[in-house]
Amino acid sequence: MISSDSNVIAGRNAFIAGGTSQTQFDWDLVSVGSYASRTVNGNSVVGANAHSTPLNIRNWVDAAGFGGHDLAINGVESFDLQFAADHKSVGLAIITGTGNFSGEYDLTGATFRFTAFDARNSQIGIADFSLASGRIDQAWLTLNATSGFRRLEVREIGAASIADQYFSDIFTSVDNVNPVPEPASFGLWALAAGIGLVGARRSKRIVVC
Repeated sequence: MISSDSNVIAGRNAFIAGGTSQTQFDWDLVSVGSYASRTVNGNSVVGANAHSTPLNIRNWVDAAGFGGHDLAINGVESFDLQFAADHKSVGLAIITGTGNFSGEYDLTGATFRFTAFDARNSQIGIADFSLASGRIDQAWLTLNATSGFRRLEVREIGAASIADQYFSDIFTSVDNVNPVPEPASFGLWALAAGIGLVGARRSKRIVVC
């Protein structure tokens, strides 16, 4: 299951308080620049689009819950998170519609698909999440699975823009983390050995398979 919180700081703090054995993709540990892949704290992030150096790590967003270095993608915002051990929960913030460099963002919004795979590379869950168009939009996402996963695909889908969205440091836990959702979000649900999604501030139900 996945929950979202438009208050990135509150969502991040709830994630940290709610789980154990966190590891972290801390982009401050990676020198500024573009890469095809990087290893951070024993885990790897791998670009997944047509560009030869798709991962761009630098400070492009001055917003609550971001700062230091953040992760952006040159082109469609698609990448894989690969873990050295089983995890059951991942937390991250995403923002669109703003940035520190003019021309490197737009107001078209974005939709992302998250797909989790176990150590045998079998899919255990899939869900979509959207950031709104026409304004700055951001959210903290907490993704939980009922069984351990080793890889999480993050794919920008739909009318994907070449302008950047930005991703905060990424936290993980060997346990599920179940923060209290915003009052505006509706209920959390899950499927066996899978993940589902609820989008805060949105009245549209997300279909989970």
